[in-house]
Amino acid sequence: MNTKLIFSLLIIVLLSAHGRVIAQPDEEVPLTDDDIKQFKERAGVMIDSFQDYLSIIGSKERPKEVKVYYADETLELFIRKGERVTMEVSSTRRTYPTRYPLKTYLQRLANLRYAKVEIKQAGIYHISNFYKVGENKYRAVASIFQQFCGYSRYGDRYVKRYCDVTKKTIEIYIYLMETWNGEKYWIVKLGDISVADTTPAY
Repeated sequence: MNTKLIFSLLIIVLLSAHGRVIAQPDEEVPLTDDDIKQFKERAGVMIDSFQDYLSIIGSKERPKEVKVYYADETLELFIRKGERVTMEVSSTRRTYPTRYPLKTYLQRLANLRYAKVEIKQAGIYHISNFYKVGENKYRAVASIFQQFCGYSRYGDRYVKRYCDVTKKTIEIYIYLMETWNGEKYWIVKLGDISVADTTPAY
């Protein structure tokens, strides 16, 4: 685990513990502007970590157990630990994106047939304003740019076979969780991921 990822994991833990709002059962809890700002920062850290984890899961240089660990860490970033969360995948060779369950996508990513895979951020993410979608539940959408490149190997050389930059949107949710004794606290999780646009990269 490299220094950047260790730092990201620490930030997620610290932010998850910071600014918790405890409420009585059945109590509506308003969010202040400062709360929203903190949750946006937390979501940004989670998005950065998500993209870092994908690069590890797709890497051909990482052992299987490392990929499995980061696949589990990825699922922890999402609502319901990734259950019923979907991920769209696109290609410049196809007209429409394909949608997979998130767990299936991660498994496919770990087993791509390229000799070398590179996944990295290709731009600065943007998070929209949060808006209320239910009692003690808020939603926003983040836009990210992701570059994917796959290589074949010829002797000691890697030759680029495919490369694109995709704009994706990620749902972000803030909602209250309830403990066994009825106390509530805010939590931030990611949701479904959709493709907005895919262009060739050279």
